[in-house]
Amino acid sequence: MQSPELFAALTNRSILDQRFATSLNDETLAILNDLAKYLRTRINSEGTRIATQKRLEKLLADVEKRTEQVYSDIQELYFDQFRELSIDEADFVAASMQSVVVGDVVVESVSNQRLWNAITKNPLNLGNDNGYVNFKKMIEDLGDNAAKVASMISGGYAEGLTNQEIVQGLIGTRANGYSDGIIDKSRRDANAIVRTALNHVTTEARNEVYKQNSDIVYGYRIVATIDTRTSATCRGYDQKVVRYTDKFQPRPAFHYACRSSIIPEMYEKYLKDTGATRAVNFKKQGDIKAGKVGQVSAQQQYYEILKRQPAAQQDLVLGKARGLIFRNSGLSADEFRKAMTDTIGNPLTLKEMARENKKILDYMQSNKFLDGYVG
Repeated sequence: MQSPELFAALTNRSILDQRFATSLNDETLAILNDLAKYLRTRINSEGTRIATQKRLEKLLADVEKRTEQVYSDIQELYFDQFRELSIDEADFVAASMQSVVVGDVVVESVSNQRLWNAITKNPLNLGNDNGYVNFKKMIEDLGDNAAKVASMISGGYAEGLTNQEIVQGLIGTRANGYSDGIIDKSRRDANAIVRTALNHVTTEARNEVYKQNSDIVYGYRIVATIDTRTSATCRGYDQKVVRYTDKFQPRPAFHYACRSSIIPEMYEKYLKDTGATRAVNFKKQGDIKAGKVGQVSAQQQYYEILKRQPAAQQDLVLGKARGLIFRNSGLSADEFRKAMTDTIGNPLTLKEMARENKKILDYMQSNKFLDGYVG
């Protein structure tokens, strides 16, 4: 059972956690921008072209030392910040739970070492394309871009590129907003890693607190963010209750930059009673500002809410074919949710959906858009 007050507290905490990720990402961008300035200045100090092999070797030595230090500093920053966040998250969750239980029930937090062990040892399952990912390795892999910087310089020298062309390969071109260089790839990688790592850290911290208090917590509820950007995987998991006695216990992050979270399911006899809501923010295609923001019951599932949206909004979220099925095949919101993913939460193709669900197959056949979707 959920506590509305606890639901509100933890969903609001998730919003603050996302702001933490934004702040950490901004700090990373500042570091990478300084590296970009250094690379431009250092390479341009060689003149129009790198004159000799000896000059190249000296340049590479300087650049490798600087880039390796920069990426090492970023990794250290991440580990330090996420370790502190895990402690704060666990303490906040425990305190929030304490505020909603009855009588003399005591909610315990967990040790710092236990938190970090769970975060570093439990892998992230990021879906079909990425599989299981180790938390530490995900962060350390950002440093692979250091080798790419050196490779770009030595390769450019071998191909006879000018220093300006080498700089453009590293920093990007003004015409493309500097988005076509190796440093910008590092920026994008860092953003994805920060947001994914944050989700993993907060999820594992919450889960350890829930397990520590197994006398009052029997599992958790997966809660997705309700907006246009919500992935098919997270839409399918929204409001799914996972018990600690279940064989399969999926937890976010379900993909890179996942925003889903977990809320404790607590035995009713330990809870004070009260109705929480959560935010809905569906936005028009191509319009990042205009959107219908409102509140719905905290326990309403994503597809139940989507059922009440206009057809154009449903098509924006699901795509035209799935939108038609969603509206017209006779499936309930829950039936459609189950039809969208397999038993472990991976999205199904239309062909697979039709194969598994007779209502979908019949609808697609009767409306003659079977060809190209179902063999």
